[in-house]
Amino acid sequence: MDLYNPAISYDGVRRVAVGSVADIASVFSSGGDGGLNYSICNTGHGFHTRSESVSGVIDLSRLRAVETIGDDLVRVEAGARWSDVRAAIPRGRRVVSGSFPGVGVCGYLSGSGVGPDVRLMGPSALFLDSLEVVDRRGESIRCSRQENPDVFGEALLTKGTRYIISSATIRTIEDSLLRCVDVAMRDGEIGSRTIPDFIREWMIVSDGFSCVGSSLQVMFIGGVPTVKLRAVARKDAEGELRSFTEALGVSASIFDLWGSQLPALHAEPEKSPGSFMDGFGILSSASTGDRGRLVDELIGLGRGQNFFGVELRHCSLHESLLDATLSSALWRDVSFIVQHGSLAEDPVNANEVAYGVLDGDDRRELPNFSRGLERSGAMDDLIRGLR
Repeated sequence: MDLYNPAISYDGVRRVAVGSVADIASVFSSGGDGGLNYSICNTGHGFHTRSESVSGVIDLSRLRAVETIGDDLVRVEAGARWSDVRAAIPRGRRVVSGSFPGVGVCGYLSGSGVGPDVRLMGPSALFLDSLEVVDRRGESIRCSRQENPDVFGEALLTKGTRYIISSATIRTIEDSLLRCVDVAMRDGEIGSRTIPDFIREWMIVSDGFSCVGSSLQVMFIGGVPTVKLRAVARKDAEGELRSFTEALGVSASIFDLWGSQLPALHAEPEKSPGSFMDGFGILSSASTGDRGRLVDELIGLGRGQNFFGVELRHCSLHESLLDATLSSALWRDVSFIVQHGSLAEDPVNANEVAYGVLDGDDRRELPNFSRGLERSGAMDDLIRGLR
């Protein structure tokens, strides 16, 4: 089976390759557990539970149709990828998507996904017109901000554990040129600063530039780190982007990139090679000192492993980029996203290390990033906290 996460093996598990919404409903409405114990694959939906604890796997890869509706709407089926959408929509239009084209649209949306331009545009869910979902009893439901709003909110937050997004209708926007920075640095190329010092400085400087979205990725190969700074701004904010890099003491070329080409900025593979990936959100309440200690712990972990990667994305959003839905509530007060991964067969759980630094009131588990939400009742706790 062609899984999005190749670290999970479902060998010997019953596979159901569905070809319609009726097929999904049939799986959920039949059988002893009513489909509650099925993993959802090939669109990034759901948490990929280990094969020994699931009844079967629903493969959504055949549901990949994309249909344009007029000039500014596009309807995508459950298995469609962002690359499918980009190929289908009219020239001069784009969608506010994730960081790379190979991920499934509906799976990304079911965790209230955010992309490289989140600081400019807000979460991708802001551009949703409506959803069609199937609940775990097999009932098909149409929902939007006006129609079944509670279902709409939960479908965009619960990663397929309550509702499978069978299709999504998304508003496109006019494509426009952005100004970008993409620069890699090694030890010794960031002045006299250590990598932890540079990251701490970036976390402080970022908050002073409201028109710039940025991220830092640190990759350790054999314990040796490379730091990559990526940043994006609207074309009319080039001056602020230049001031941002100068404030960091980074010499970087600024180049044009169409909004529709933003996934190329990250140039990530369609399938992650990591055997373990996890993450969380750092809330605005976290002190500068605690954020600094967290950076020290993460960089210390990387130096001790053969392959380890950590990315921090600045995600502090102006209230105008949020609405009244649960998916927006998820991002309210989140300053940074931390995501980490390893190729080790027995990787260190960096979340456990990080949680020893940040109090529960200073962090938030995030559906598209945090494996901790697999715990029984964890999703219910998250929803209660956001409401």
